[in-house]
Amino acid sequence: MHKLIPALLLLAACGGDDTSGTDPDAAPVTSDVTEVSCGGATIAATITTTGFNYSPTSATISVGEIVQFSPSSTSHDVNGDDPGLTVGLGGDKCFSFDAAGTYGFHCTPHGFQGSIVVQ
Repeated sequence: MHKLIPALLLLAACGGDDTSGTDPDAAPVTSDVTEVSCGGATIAATITTTGFNYSPTSATISVGEIVQFSPSSTSHDVNGDDPGLTVGLGGDKCFSFDAAGTYGFHCTPHGFQGSIVVQ
């Protein structure tokens, strides 16, 4: 029994303190997509849903322009490859795209996809 106590103390000491849950060496998550107010904004494109598709499936805009996402059903959402691009089920949000590139997104419940091409 006396040999077991030092072994347990040694194991407890090796546990470390991992209370943060994050990697201090990991790069911060950045986003080229910024949520903006739809009110009064000049909307370059509007993405809705028709059945089980985004409509339109793809839109092309210029850097800094705004896209409005309005899934027309409470069973559709928008989840983008960029961490800043998310719209909850049946939500309505506008986003500014701050860097050129192609931004993919999908409907989580149904898997259909779309993209925004920023030039």
